[in-house]
Amino acid sequence: MAAMNRDASMETMEAQYLDALALHQAGDGAAALHAYDALLAVDPWHGGALIHASALALALGREDMAQRCYQELFNLPDEDIVAAPELAGALPEACETWP
Repeated sequence: MAAMNRDASMETMEAQYLDALALHQAGDGAAALHAYDALLAVDPWHGGALIHASALALALGREDMAQRCYQELFNLPDEDIVAAPELAGALPEACETWP
């Protein structure tokens, strides 16, 4: 029974991620950022949400959130980074100026 609950939770999280992506693609940056943030509150290491939220937060001037997301990207387990090599290059030059 526990596996069913875990699977249901994973399906719910993936649905939340797809909703956030849809908002992002529709150009509603504030709503998309809120949706990514809600997902990251449940799954702080969701690679896709971290990538999109960090870039969107940076574009919207939310450097505090962007920095937090980029830090989490680089705290991902090595096997997650190897599985998604685009994560390894996700740190923009703008982050180099953050303390």
